Amino acid sequence: MSYTPAEFVNLMLSIVVLMLFAHGGGYIFSKLKQPQVVGEILGGLLLGPTFLQRLFPDFMNQLFFTQSSTQAVLGAIYQLGVIHLMFCSGLEIRTHFQANERRLVTFLVLFGTLLPFVLSWVVRPLFSQSQMLGEAQNELAMWLIFALAVSITSIPVISRILHDLDLLKTGFARVVLTSAVVEDIALYVVLTLTLSLAGAGTGQHFGVGALLQGQTEWVKMVYHAVVSLGFFGASLWAGPRFFKLVDRSSFNVLRKANPFAFLIAFMLAVTSLAASLGIAPMFGAFVAGLVVQGADTKLDRAKEDVKAYSFGIFIPIYFALVGMKLDLLKNLNLKFFAMFFAVACVIKLASTFAGARFAGVSNKRSLLYSVAMNARGGPGIVLASLSRDAKIISSEFYTALIILAITTSCIAGSVLQLNRHNLKD
Repeated sequence: MSYTPAEFVNLMLSIVVLMLFAHGGGYIFSKLKQPQVVGEILGGLLLGPTFLQRLFPDFMNQLFFTQSSTQAVLGAIYQLGVIHLMFCSGLEIRTHFQANERRLVTFLVLFGTLLPFVLSWVVRPLFSQSQMLGEAQNELAMWLIFALAVSITSIPVISRILHDLDLLKTGFARVVLTSAVVEDIALYVVLTLTLSLAGAGTGQHFGVGALLQGQTEWVKMVYHAVVSLGFFGASLWAGPRFFKLVDRSSFNVLRKANPFAFLIAFMLAVTSLAASLGIAPMFGAFVAGLVVQGADTKLDRAKEDVKAYSFGIFIPIYFALVGMKLDLLKNLNLKFFAMFFAVACVIKLASTFAGARFAGVSNKRSLLYSVAMNARGGPGIVLASLSRDAKIISSEFYTALIILAITTSCIAGSVLQLNRHNLKD
C-alpha cells in the first residue's frame, strides 16, 4: 500500500518518539544501575493515558491512535518485538551448570518454581475472580496466568543485573541462571498452552488449531499440551542437527549471502510453523532461539547482529508500547495490587529461601537467592502483555502484573548491588 505524505510523516514521527522515550528511559535506568527494561516501559508510560496523552489528548491521539496506517505498522512492530524478544531469550540460554551445584539447583527449582505454582492455587480465595477475569471469560486460563505470575523468574533481567555487577562468572550466578532456565522453559510451555486454550475458544487459530473449534476445554487442553511438549521436545532433540544440516547445505544461498538474514528467516519459519499447529507464535520464536543456540555453527557474529538489531529497534518499542497501554489513573487498584504484590513476593521469597536452606545454604545466601529469583522482569511483562492481548485478564490485573515485574526487578538490582562483594566467590 502507498502512504500519503502526511501518513508517512505521522508514522515516522511516531516511531522516532517511541524510540526516543524507550531508549531515553532505558539509558537513565542503566545509569541508576537498574534494569533498562523498566526505563523502556516507563518511557512508554509517559506517552500514554497516565501522562502525556491525558495532558495533550489531541496531539498524542493524532500521533499514535488516529491514523489507521500508523496503528497497523505499530501493531506489526509490537508483534515483531515480542517474537524477537523470545528469539533472543532462546539465544541467551546457556548451561551455567556444574555437577557440584546439582543438589542446590534441584532444590531451588522444586521449591522456588513448583511450590509457588502449587501454592498460588491455595491462595485463590483471597482474590476476586471477577476483578481479574478478562473479556474471554476463560477462568482456567486466568488462574494459570495467576499461577505463572507468582512462580516466574526473569533470565534477561537477572542476567543483565549480574553482568553489570561483574557476578556472571560466580557460583551464585551459575545457580541462579541455571534454575531460571528451567523456570523459563516451563513458563513458556504452560503459557503457550494457556494462550492456545484461550485462542481456540475465541476463533483466533487457523490450520490444525482451527480443527478444535467446538471441542470441549479438556480436548483442547490435551491437544495443546501434547503438541506444545511434542514440538518442544522434537525441536530440542532434532532441531540443532537439522539446523546445522541446513546451515552447511550448498543450496543455502541465503546463508551464503547474508547469515543475519538466514537467522531471521529461520526464526520466522519456525514461528509460522508453531502458529500453524495452534501453538502461540512467541513459543515458536523461543524454541527457534534454543535450536540456534544448541547448534555448533559459525554464526556468532550473526547472532550478535540479531541481538543488536532487535534490542535497538523492535524490543524497546515493544516495551514502550506495553507501557503506553498502562493507565495508572484508571486501572491501578492500590488495594488489589498491594495484596497481589504481598502474596506473590511472600510465596516466591519464602519458597526459594526454604529450598536453599534445605540444600544447606546459609541464611544470608539463601535470602540473596530468594531476592534474585523474585525478579520477574521481561518474562513477567511478556506474560502480562500476551495474556491481556488474548483477553484472558482484566486491565486491573494487567496493570498489577506490569508493576510487579518492574518493582521486583528494581528490588533485586538494588539488593544484589549492596551485597555484590559477598557474592564474588
